[in-house]
Amino acid sequence: MFTPDEVSAAIRGYCLGSGRILPASSIFTIDGGPQPYVRVSTPVERSQYASNAVFSGEALIAPLLQFCQKQKIPLPRTGAKEITTIDDKLTLVIKLI
Repeated sequence: MFTPDEVSAAIRGYCLGSGRILPASSIFTIDGGPQPYVRVSTPVERSQYASNAVFSGEALIAPLLQFCQKQKIPLPRTGAKEITTIDDKLTLVIKLI
């Protein structure tokens, strides 16, 4: 299970590693129930366009796996990985075969 702060740190770190910088004012919203996604919205001034990015499926699993690796949280290398929500928290489920 990931806290909202951990989810935002995971996505920020992943984007930074790929050269995509998210503004400090970005708002992270977790939604979607059994098929969760994270919407990243950046509030803007009137003269600018709002920007949104959505992370779901593999695009959401990758940042969370990288976060776990950086935090030295051991995870099995093999197994089917999926994202769900449990008690309103984003949860990485790994099914071992």
